[in-house]
Amino acid sequence: MRAVFVLMMALALAGCSKLTEANYAKLKTGMTIEEIEAVIGSADKCEETLGFRACEWGSEEKYIRVKYLGEKAISLSKKGLN
Repeated sequence: MRAVFVLMMALALAGCSKLTEANYAKLKTGMTIEEIEAVIGSADKCEETLGFRACEWGSEEKYIRVKYLGEKAISLSKKGLN
């Protein structure tokens, strides 16, 4: 049972490891959703309104947020990255 817990924690931390300053620096406006996801993985949540999409990776304390118009990133923001 303990081995399963350790494995689950390792997998959870591996997903968070993509939220770094180094990976954020690779993101650029104009990138497609697929290009962004190739760097930091699938978003934890996305919302769409009037042709805009806002996606977030992480939590309130540590995140990367990307806003898209159509298929292209138009805004990038971050908080708490190492």
